[in-house]
Amino acid sequence: MVSQAKGGCKECGSMTHTLIYHNRRPIKRTRIDTSKYEVKNIYIDKKGIIRAGKKPKVKRVSRSQLVKKLDSIFSQYIRQKESVDGMGRCVTCGDTKPWQQQQNGHFYTRGRYPTRWDEDNCHIQCVACNVFKKGNYIAYTMYMIDRYGREYVDNLEIKSKSTAKITSVELQEMIEKYKSMTKNA
Repeated sequence: MVSQAKGGCKECGSMTHTLIYHNRRPIKRTRIDTSKYEVKNIYIDKKGIIRAGKKPKVKRVSRSQLVKKLDSIFSQYIRQKESVDGMGRCVTCGDTKPWQQQQNGHFYTRGRYPTRWDEDNCHIQCVACNVFKKGNYIAYTMYMIDRYGREYVDNLEIKSKSTAKITSVELQEMIEKYKSMTKNA
């Protein structure tokens, strides 16, 4: 038998392994009784699989991102809704172009949140009227009064000046609503 170095293997004297290395019998494995232990940090993932460890943080979508997404989807919805055979007619000057080249014009500005996504406040406008003529409000006012009546337009103004707060949950619901109503969403 080889002399044993301090703390080494009893059979060969190696410092890198122990006597278990030379033992050829299989190691007896026992089942651990988990009822004794407190299990922490277990969650169910999106696919329904039970996972251990800390639950990954879900990225929250900011309010500004929701508003931006809703603006885009709502604009597409308005332009598609008011177009005929893919062609949209500007409500202020009568210019007719494909709906993709037109814009969503707001009678009361987008800064007034209670009417920002109101379907009666938004109509198709060409770029010239909506941007360069800053909404072409004289022609737009005449259109609104002809279509809805003076009393309705006055009520829409009162609604636009209200201080109603639109929550992030309501924004998300509106995104889903208008996404389902648009073609090519």
